[in-house]
Amino acid sequence: MTLGSAGRTARATSGYEPTVFPDGRAIIKGTSDPGVARSLYARYVG
Repeated sequence: MTLGSAGRTARATSGYEPTVFPDGRAIIKGTSDPGVARSLYARYVG
């Protein structure tokens, strides 16, 4: 995981690339399905 100016980014082996911002928002690259994105966010962020 690296800390950039926009937030934290991690590349998972599952093919998704989450970017979590300091205020808790996130962008999950690799899916256009909101359900998958919410599930990944809940699993890794809380």
